[in-house]
Amino acid sequence: MRKKFLVATVILFGPMLILAARPAPRANPPKTMPAANEAGLKSFDGYLFDQNETGKRKGKRTDAALLMRDGQVLYEKYARGYDPSKKHIMWSTSKTAMALLLGVAEKDHLARRDQSICDFLKNVRKELCRIRIQDLLQWSSGLRWREEYENASTPRVSSVLAMLYGEGRGDMAQFVLGHEFDQGASPGQTWRYSSGDSILLAAVLGQIYHGQDLREVFREKLYGPLGMNNWLWEADAAGTISGSYYFFVSAQDLARLGRIFMNDGVVDGKKIVDRDFIDFMRTVPESFIKDRRDHGLSRHVSGAHLWLNKSDVPGFAKPWPSAPDDTVVTMGHWGQFLVVIPSLKVEAVRLGDNRDHSFLVDEFVARVIEAATGAAPLPSPKSAETKAKALATTADEHLYKDGIISLGLRFTARAYCSCLFVAKNNEATCRDYASLEQVSPRLSVDYERKQTKSSLFFIFAETAEYMGAGKGCVAK
Repeated sequence: MRKKFLVATVILFGPMLILAARPAPRANPPKTMPAANEAGLKSFDGYLFDQNETGKRKGKRTDAALLMRDGQVLYEKYARGYDPSKKHIMWSTSKTAMALLLGVAEKDHLARRDQSICDFLKNVRKELCRIRIQDLLQWSSGLRWREEYENASTPRVSSVLAMLYGEGRGDMAQFVLGHEFDQGASPGQTWRYSSGDSILLAAVLGQIYHGQDLREVFREKLYGPLGMNNWLWEADAAGTISGSYYFFVSAQDLARLGRIFMNDGVVDGKKIVDRDFIDFMRTVPESFIKDRRDHGLSRHVSGAHLWLNKSDVPGFAKPWPSAPDDTVVTMGHWGQFLVVIPSLKVEAVRLGDNRDHSFLVDEFVARVIEAATGAAPLPSPKSAETKAKALATTADEHLYKDGIISLGLRFTARAYCSCLFVAKNNEATCRDYASLEQVSPRLSVDYERKQTKSSLFFIFAETAEYMGAGKGCVAK
């Protein structure tokens, strides 16, 4: 009887004991499938993660990387406190993630891109009704705008800083609509990279869907069908989602979004957006060719809320010489990249926080191809770099209300809040992320109220508050 009991025990519990005896896996190891190009993948890993932190805000500072070919994961790795479950801020990669919803609205016959913004937005100055939805998609509204960030020589002329952390933060769309046309500019005829255009597009989308919470619309119409479950959009106090910047998503879900460009809007046999809309996003605007402004130091070629690898744009060399012409890229501040190369069936995600500009999209694209295919990058992007010719260089001068202290404190309070409660990182990681060279405030958190405070000299203080799991943080 005892012998039978022992045999039964081994049969029932033996597999559990064997599994329990196995050593625990390494934290965040690189995931790779068997591949002939092991040397290329090893080099790719070294490029991304060697010297990942060589000092305060120095080095590559890669948080996550994912490389896929033909739907299979070749490489996946996380660092600096991130893992597959954590959402990462996308900054301007958000623009592409948002623009695709307009493609869904077109497919569903709810709107056309050639419609005026006044078909949807009310109480808009009459002259602004000349702006069409497609002008917003192509960053061609013609509105005066200064796209300058934390290193702006004069923060009070930065339209972006004023919109996110200054006088426009309560109602970003109304802030943008308060701008005049740039001198000599016309909607659809003048190109200027503008986060303001992207915010207006988000406001238009809100009205296309009759004031519904766009986050629920995204879930139902776009991200749900793509299988994306680990994402969040933050919004302003007026309810407009921050379509330019504050999209948080995991590396894996960003890769799922990229699949929409792999097969002309069709994913797993299901049409998400029409091919015509994808082709529109992959087309260089006439405004970019004829009258582009403030683009003199960039080699990037614009599509519609997308960056292209075109070789036939006057004044431009091919942006990524190693890559096929069909390569498309979304790019975000401090090193967020989604690269999709349909002809090679290659897709790559890189998320990070590099402040010293040591991580270049040119080199990343070349190394993606080398790691995924084994092909050496030809030619070297660095040797091929050229400066694009600027047809115009400045916007009309305009001073906004807030100075560097107020702007800096509001940024750090909100960044700290989002990092803690949305990305769910620890305090040390979030203090590092929220810090700026120009302003080094004291950061504190009230977990009970879910509020963060940024203060300086015991005089100046700004707060941000976490509004819930589906909403994220807002600056007060």
